[in-house]
Amino acid sequence: MADSGYGCSRRKIEIKIKSAVKTMLLFGYLFNFRPYFLPGWGQSKLISFFAVMMLAVLGNPVIKITKTFTVIKIKKLIFYQAVLAAYSFFIILRIGLGTGDSFLTYIVRFCVFGIGGAFIFFLCFQDLNEFMKCLRGAVFLQAVMIVLFILFPAFQLKIDELFVTVANTENAALRARGYITGIGCTASAGFLKMAPGIAAGIYLVFTDCHFIKNISMLFFLFITGTLLARTGFVFAVFGLLILLYGAGRNRMLLKKTMLSVAAALALLAVICSIFDLSSLFGRVFSRLERLLTEGFNDPFFSSYQRGSSAVIPELSWDTIMGIGVVSGCSGNGIRIEGVDGGYLRLYAAIGLPLMIVTYAVLLWMLFLSVWKIKDKKFQCVMIFMLFYMVLGEMKEFLIYTGFAIGIFYAMLMMHESEKAENTGAGCLAMQGELKEEGLIIHYD
Repeated sequence: MADSGYGCSRRKIEIKIKSAVKTMLLFGYLFNFRPYFLPGWGQSKLISFFAVMMLAVLGNPVIKITKTFTVIKIKKLIFYQAVLAAYSFFIILRIGLGTGDSFLTYIVRFCVFGIGGAFIFFLCFQDLNEFMKCLRGAVFLQAVMIVLFILFPAFQLKIDELFVTVANTENAALRARGYITGIGCTASAGFLKMAPGIAAGIYLVFTDCHFIKNISMLFFLFITGTLLARTGFVFAVFGLLILLYGAGRNRMLLKKTMLSVAAALALLAVICSIFDLSSLFGRVFSRLERLLTEGFNDPFFSSYQRGSSAVIPELSWDTIMGIGVVSGCSGNGIRIEGVDGGYLRLYAAIGLPLMIVTYAVLLWMLFLSVWKIKDKKFQCVMIFMLFYMVLGEMKEFLIYTGFAIGIFYAMLMMHESEKAENTGAGCLAMQGELKEEGLIIHYD
């Protein structure tokens, strides 16, 4: 009996250690940074990606991927990327490579970190619950670091010293302008790395039994995301609506969720009345105030997508087929600079007609994947992820950076795998019951 208890405790410790390791690997994968003592290739994203790949391979001596709805869609998506790669190569042959960031490199990144990432996450993590807990844990760790950096600026300076000089300079410049920074996490681009953790937090509120812990962690992510960027506030509002909608199917869960929201807002009001937080929230909502007072004539909103110094190729016969680069100078001397939004970058790379077709294909595949989900609570989580992909692409070149699409499809694959296992187990149990009742007859 004692040996059994010792073995059980040891097993729990091993599980916690493995989860902690996977959480840190997800942290490095999402928030790309490079310690000063590592060479140029020693970025956390690459190290974490290959470490997860090794765990996936070592943990699965025989790798077998079932042909599910998501896997079929992924195969079609890979084929479409091959078509885009061929087209991009044709542009390079026609006008030259140029000196900018070629769209070809982003296609490779999409296939490796996006599609490849989905499969290695699927193989590395035991189930969807473990993946969601580790994902939320990685983002929660970043949120804690953001709060510590706000409270103790000297601590942030010490942490910054661990990273390369360029990162230190950028962080210092952003902080001087009033921005809040984390570890490899700044402004809207940084928040978009945190958003999948919010989706994981919503999922765990729906499915995990520790409601108070899960809802508290989710609200903490909402607040830190809002402090980090205005985009975080938009996602916090939408996430809250998704949370209430998903909980509405369970009267007890809805009641607890609404009480938690009321308690969180009351607590936030008390904290704001005790401490002066205007310097923190003032920057976040300053542009909202300017929008309400000056409208779209405000200089920021009048050039929202372009930016104050952005250079976007005009639509002409030279650009209608694309220039092959998403930033920099193309082979025929056309430039695109200072543009954040993914839609404009793709327009420059492959031209307006193919850009429209590409986003139509991508968004239709993402929409179909969410529409087919039968579990309504999980569907709510994936609606949040779909919203994240669409809105995030307006802010940054999100989809083709790879990590977001990889997490999206990893969630779907794990959910389908669990659904298939539960269906199979249910069928076996039913067969057992029918045999006992003599309703199944075997003919020899």
